[in-house]
Amino acid sequence: MNFKKVFCSALVMGACMSCAIGSAELTSFQYFERGVLSQANANVSEAIENYNKALELDANYAPSYYNRGVCLTTLGESEKALADFNKAIELNEKYVSAYNSRGEYYLAKGDKEKALADFNKALTYAPTNKEALALKAKCAQ
Repeated sequence: MNFKKVFCSALVMGACMSCAIGSAELTSFQYFERGVLSQANANVSEAIENYNKALELDANYAPSYYNRGVCLTTLGESEKALADFNKAIELNEKYVSAYNSRGEYYLAKGDKEKALADFNKALTYAPTNKEALALKAKCAQ
């Protein structure tokens, strides 16, 4: 078989599959997963777009808010990130990572009292959480 024909056929099949996949409606969780992949590849803007789409389809999925908040923090949009961490905690009161991230926000703003409260709350749900323990120690400095 001719290599060019095989290669071109593979390209056409791949393009057709991409079109079929692209036209199918993705679920909230699929957008969330795409966001995670984009975030892992340091494509923060694309990750935020995917988390936004995930939240349009399911506004009650705390991890989408949390992950979007982390991305927003990376972009320096700390107030928007805080709103996302708050929403994640509202949806899941035991969201340890959201408490840690919100505590970091407060610590960066110089509000050690609120930061400490968040780190302590995280430790209530996960007493050996290394991140919460390390962040709590920063409050004592």
